[in-house]
Amino acid sequence: MTLPQRPVLIGISISILIVVVILGFFGADIQSALNRNKVQQELVERSGIYNRNTPRLLNEQVKFERTSVDDNSLRFHYTLLQPKRRQSDLIELSEDLQQQMLKNLCNSPDMVFFRQQDVEIQYDFRDTNNERLSYIKALPSRDCR
Repeated sequence: MTLPQRPVLIGISISILIVVVILGFFGADIQSALNRNKVQQELVERSGIYNRNTPRLLNEQVKFERTSVDDNSLRFHYTLLQPKRRQSDLIELSEDLQQQMLKNLCNSPDMVFFRQQDVEIQYDFRDTNNERLSYIKALPSRDCR
């Protein structure tokens, strides 16, 4: 090997080493970003499936309006058709809804994907005038024990 080729080989070796170190350092972040994008795409697809059949009357008091997607979260929008108006009734209603929604998120076979991917689920309950009655956020890693 001639003397001028040696610095070129050393330069190439150093460049490769730098690339390997950078990929090793940022590789986990890149993989994490790819996984987040995959989950986000799955949320968009599931939201579209849910929304094909909305709005839908669930019973005489609740209408399921639609879903929407945000960063690693899925929001369910509901309208309560005969809401209670006293503050104490709204607090009790909100507590009851939260218990029911958490039970569903943490135990339903339909919610396995959300638990596995630790997707935040949000429930937005409004009255027929579009005034918020209750807003519940649940994160499986925090709320399902």
